[in-house]
Amino acid sequence: MWKRVEKDGASARFTDSEPEEDEKAKVDEESKDKVEGEGNTEDYEKKRRKRTKEDIEREALEKGDLYALLGLEDKTYEAGENDIRRAYQKIALKCHPDKLMDAYDEKAKVHWLKIQDAYELLSDPAKRKKYDSTLPFDDALPSKSDVTTDESFFEVFAAVFNRNSRFAKKRPTPNLGDLSTEMKEVQKFYKYWDNFDSWREFSQYDEYDPAEAQDRYERRYMEQENKKLRAQYERKERARLIKLSEMAYNLDPRIRKERELAEAEKLRKKEEKRNYKAAEARKLEQAVKDAQQKKEDEAIAKADKDKREREERK
Repeated sequence: MWKRVEKDGASARFTDSEPEEDEKAKVDEESKDKVEGEGNTEDYEKKRRKRTKEDIEREALEKGDLYALLGLEDKTYEAGENDIRRAYQKIALKCHPDKLMDAYDEKAKVHWLKIQDAYELLSDPAKRKKYDSTLPFDDALPSKSDVTTDESFFEVFAAVFNRNSRFAKKRPTPNLGDLSTEMKEVQKFYKYWDNFDSWREFSQYDEYDPAEAQDRYERRYMEQENKKLRAQYERKERARLIKLSEMAYNLDPRIRKERELAEAEKLRKKEEKRNYKAAEARKLEQAVKDAQQKKEDEAIAKADKDKREREERK
């Protein structure tokens, strides 16, 4: 809509009033979004739930040992897909309702349902990975004071590396070895752990359940917040493993011996270089002396020759 506008007695001009109305509508919409955003923030906080490592491990224990339900307590997270399927088939022959017949009471029913739930979860790679990541795990790292002898280094750190290797994507994981292990293998071991690829996940620490979102915008916000939180835990986990590898490397008696040998070789070469320079300096000094002596000898010989010639002319 066009309307007439006058300003400070200037001539009239016409302008479109719709942009002003659009701008006003835009401001009103932003204000509305701001109010709704503040309300959503309160809603987000109500739906937010913080969980500690202790909370998660307790919940996992309350579910029971799913591996034990299938008779895989000896293999646990090392059990393969075939192991899980065969274990389920084996226990089904004993606990399936059709096998128990009249003995299928309420207690047997509850047990059978737990077995089915365990098989369903452990057969799903994503659910199993999350379950395995929630089980109690000792994240502690050894300290320098724990290593009192060369032998104790291997006892202490082998246990820690073996414990953490459960999360390895790349298998088989190399062994720490012992004092007789070749340095080539020792270096390969630390290279592996410096670039350790872990399947451990941290979705169990999610503070929002996207299923509770009222709309796709809220769901997107929740998913983003969960993603950021997982990234924080992943960075902490990476830092923990790097610290483990660096600590072991610095305390490894084989690395220490290698460093000592390298330092000794360095000093040997340095001494060899110093001796070579000293020898060259002595050679140069002797060459100068020889040249000077030769010059003096030649001067004496020439003087003697000149003397003889003078005497002969007399």
